[in-house]
Amino acid sequence: MNKQPKLWEILAAFLPIIAGITIWLWNLGTKVEKQATKIEFLEQNQAEYKTDVKEINENIKTILIKMEGKQDKK
Repeated sequence: MNKQPKLWEILAAFLPIIAGITIWLWNLGTKVEKQATKIEFLEQNQAEYKTDVKEINENIKTILIKMEGKQDKK
């Protein structure tokens, strides 16, 4: 009644576990890769945003200087 399990039966039992762990690790790897590309994209956008804000601030300063010059003339 209680027969000894054969080697292929043991391997067949562990195969789904090994496959599941492998798929899980692969999914983690792809998620990390996607997150890295998203982070790079966000960092680029943030750098562009900072340069745009600096340009806008410089433009505002020049406008204020011109307005002050006009006020001084009056």
